[in-house]
Amino acid sequence: MEELFMIKSQRGKLFSVCINEDGNTVTIYNARKLNPQHSKDKGNLVIPESITHEGKNYKVTSIGDFAFDCCTGLTSIIIPDSVTSIGSWAFSGCEALTSVTIPNSVTSIGKEVFCDCIKLAQINVAADNSNYTSIDGVLYTKDESRLIKYPDGKIGNFTIPNSVTSIGKGAFHKCANLTSVTIGSGVTSIGDWAFHDCEALTSVTIPDSVTSIGDSAFFCCTGLTSISIPDSVTTIGDLAFSGCEALTSVTIPNSVTSIGKWAFSYCEGLTSITIPNSVTSIGDRAFGGCTGLTSVICQSPIPSKIKNSWEDNVVIYVPAESLKVYQYAKGWKKYNIQPME
Repeated sequence: MEELFMIKSQRGKLFSVCINEDGNTVTIYNARKLNPQHSKDKGNLVIPESITHEGKNYKVTSIGDFAFDCCTGLTSIIIPDSVTSIGSWAFSGCEALTSVTIPNSVTSIGKEVFCDCIKLAQINVAADNSNYTSIDGVLYTKDESRLIKYPDGKIGNFTIPNSVTSIGKGAFHKCANLTSVTIGSGVTSIGDWAFHDCEALTSVTIPDSVTSIGDSAFFCCTGLTSISIPDSVTTIGDLAFSGCEALTSVTIPNSVTSIGKWAFSYCEGLTSITIPNSVTSIGDRAFGGCTGLTSVICQSPIPSKIKNSWEDNVVIYVPAESLKVYQYAKGWKKYNIQPME
């Protein structure tokens, strides 16, 4: 990008614009860089197909990262058919936004584009867009294999279609009105931040097709009381269930080999946990801050690699024949280790 300037559209809206390297097209930039009052814009926003600057006409082809971030008064946005890419966090924090339509020209959508759009209940996509589609207001890739964004303003329960194989990063991030989710049998991975901060979420059904749970996937889902992880899962990411303070029951299957850093930290409702034979690595503070946790059962005869994984007052039960091995193993020495009966 070569030049940054302000332009006023025919409807009187001010836009920050960057001329792209081709010299003929422009990107709508983060307007607050040049105009701090931009975040106070209200009502309907119509992004122009082209702008004129110093006598030359430029086609608007992209909406940049954070372009309309925290424009809290915007209620609707019209994106022209000239736009091919929408940058990460482009409309994040547009708290009053209720509707948006992605035109057929868009081929690329960045991360967390509609994060914190708390009133957005419907994301529409032009029927002839070859890269994306919308089903009941939920944004997917065209082949419906990846769920990109579930609108923050949608209310109630949701079943992810069986066509979906992956849940995108932040797909349900801060969906405050989502109460239960059934994940379809086609899903193999739950992305980072997928259900981050879904405070009303009380029930999640994870199918046995899922092999990985991403970092912060269920972070601060404070309404979750129990979670059953299927025996297809091999990795639980960092902070995956951190801050799920109402969680009282977790089943970790014998397929899991690694539990990430802070994975179950501050799950204050947990009182006991069983670590299966398959686990070889438990991350730093994986169960840190679990103030109700008093006992841990480790089924493997060989100590896993750990680092301050539990609070110091926890009693750890291990196979009797491996008691001495655990008591002298690195990272385990400081804990009260007892043989299983």
